[in-house]
Amino acid sequence: MRSETIYIINPKNELIEHLSKTEKDVFDIFTEEVVLKDLESDRSSWRRDDYLIRAKLSFLIELYNEYCDIVEFKTLFGEGKLTLSIFDKWWLVSRLEVSREVNEVDSVDTDILPLTGNKNVDNWINTKLN
Repeated sequence: MRSETIYIINPKNELIEHLSKTEKDVFDIFTEEVVLKDLESDRSSWRRDDYLIRAKLSFLIELYNEYCDIVEFKTLFGEGKLTLSIFDKWWLVSRLEVSREVNEVDSVDTDILPLTGNKNVDNWINTKLN
């Protein structure tokens, strides 16, 4: 079965501290939260760790392709290769598997789900009431 997986990448405190005196634009490039999406199969030779490594490398490749010419990139990455140890030094990653779509919830009895007072949400609730 194929499942949609989300990877959330955040900077470690060491990266934030390391870049704290750089220009705001540069700081934001390397410290903003990044969300990656993947379709993963449990019927292939790939395992969870394989997909995780791929997500980390995908993130590094994108940074390299966009920012390899700026000085701060070279400070963080050096002149060497894009490796997992570089990712692990500066960033954290969380893996979330999508369980279902928000709107796929089943209907519920009217007396179980009161309206909220929020027009948009209440319109949605009305589509979910028996």
